[in-house]
Amino acid sequence: DAPAYITIENCVNYAELVINKKDGNSGGILGEVITTAKKANLVVANVSKCVNYGNVTSKSGNAYIGGVVGRLSGAGTVSECANFGTVTGSSAIVGGVLGQLSWNGADDARYTILIENCLNAGAVNGTHVSGGVAARAYELVTFKNCVNLGQLTVTKDDSNANRFGAIESNTISTYENNYYLAGSAVNA
Repeated sequence: DAPAYITIENCVNYAELVINKKDGNSGGILGEVITTAKKANLVVANVSKCVNYGNVTSKSGNAYIGGVVGRLSGAGTVSECANFGTVTGSSAIVGGVLGQLSWNGADDARYTILIENCLNAGAVNGTHVSGGVAARAYELVTFKNCVNLGQLTVTKDDSNANRFGAIESNTISTYENNYYLAGSAVNA
């Protein structure tokens, strides 16, 4: 069966976002996209050419916060997206372009998550899991040709706060041709 597609492209945000709601997944363009990845009802999300200039701040915990997308779950591609705003989260999963990415067990392994040609130039300030391009990604996520130029600072020293990286905080993703500014990740 051919998949159905959700397409979000050429979107720009200049507004500042302040999220006070617990579990309020938020991004400069999209808060959350959850797709189904089963053969009988396959939906694939494609987010492309979206740019965030506004600051994104979460004042509550248990949230996924990203400069462009807060959370993408399922199958999809985020390409040619950029964040220039400051992304800040208290007890949240905080990423420059994306907060959290999770592949949800598609019946067809061709439908995974690809993050390509994305740029984070904004500061990322977290107290929990944080990353320059993405904070957290699970299996079958590929980062390709992504760049982090923004300063990444994690200010709380606990077992989860140490999970941060200039591109992404986990090591189970696949990485191809990604770059970050030396010294951009700081555990304050």
